[in-house]
Amino acid sequence: MPGVQSLVLARMRPRSSNGVHLDQVLYLTSLWEKSRDGLRYAIQLAIEQQSRFTLLHVIEQDESNKPDREWLNAFRRIMQNQLPDSAANLRNAPELRVEVAKNATARILDVADKVRADLIVMDLQRTHPGATHLRDKLYPIISWANCPVLAVRPRTEDTWH
Repeated sequence: MPGVQSLVLARMRPRSSNGVHLDQVLYLTSLWEKSRDGLRYAIQLAIEQQSRFTLLHVIEQDESNKPDREWLNAFRRIMQNQLPDSAANLRNAPELRVEVAKNATARILDVADKVRADLIVMDLQRTHPGATHLRDKLYPIISWANCPVLAVRPRTEDTWH
């Protein structure tokens, strides 16, 4: 896809002799990414493959402190606002999932299995001190996911001065 400079693909499993077909694309968001290159890439893949698309945000906290429905809906509205205009071309409306878990990595992997993800996509930020929310989860996700993982670095290095 034009504009994406760096991609990391792991554990790709072809589905047929004609190549790879993606029935379900799962995009992970921390809601704070400055770049949305991975989101745009994931949506474009889902459009081209006629895939289902899920946008997932995991709130890392003790599960006994369950947030109320309105709080979760507020996160879903933020997620909806992140979607680029091209999301209107998806085969189905994207599923917006907000999960609460003490172990975000385990929940991400669990959701990926539950939605039967064929590909997990996430944006990486290297320069912002708070950017570790997903970055520190990349290795365990790649290591344990039952599908390929695509990590997208932004086109230009962001400066956070």
